[in-house]
Amino acid sequence: MSATLASLLNDVYALTLRPELVAQTTLAVQHATLKMHHTDFYCKDLSELSYTFETSEYLQDLDWASTLTRYRAIQWIRKRDPDTQENMEFLTPIDPTQALDPYKITKTNVYYGSGVFLRLRTDTPWAAFTLSFYQNPDITSGSYSSWIADQHPYAIVNEAARRVFKTIGKDDEASMYESLVAEAVQEIKISNVVVNGY
Repeated sequence: MSATLASLLNDVYALTLRPELVAQTTLAVQHATLKMHHTDFYCKDLSELSYTFETSEYLQDLDWASTLTRYRAIQWIRKRDPDTQENMEFLTPIDPTQALDPYKITKTNVYYGSGVFLRLRTDTPWAAFTLSFYQNPDITSGSYSSWIADQHPYAIVNEAARRVFKTIGKDDEASMYESLVAEAVQEIKISNVVVNGY
């Protein structure tokens, strides 16, 4: 059963007894959803994209904001054979300040972040890549979607209730929910960090 934003909101209203706080509760559920997904890098948040640049170059700039839907972080990037579509060697992530090797030669088959771009530098001109990246959940009102909301809805509900209580100045109630949220985060991690049981 898929959890909808409306069903999560109703559960939060049941805890806070403040159904008139629609905007605050909606924001709390949206923020709680992001918070739960950001407690770790979960395999269920992964997505893959095959991307081909217009021309083969040694250095390619990929605009992650417009190319990778709800981008959070890169897991890996690989060269892709343009003919067979088979994935090939992995590119190595580096810090931009480490772009030179000990001989002051620019490293190749690497990638790094630079503002809104992922810069991909290869040893030969290349255009085709496959990217594996972590996606944020869709928290928009019209198309809300979260596997954590589906499998662990009360992690989100309890965190959202905690936020609403904190917003309206009920610190004791907010504190009471902190331990429930911590327990829920542990449950999510225990059952979802590795692919086993996917």
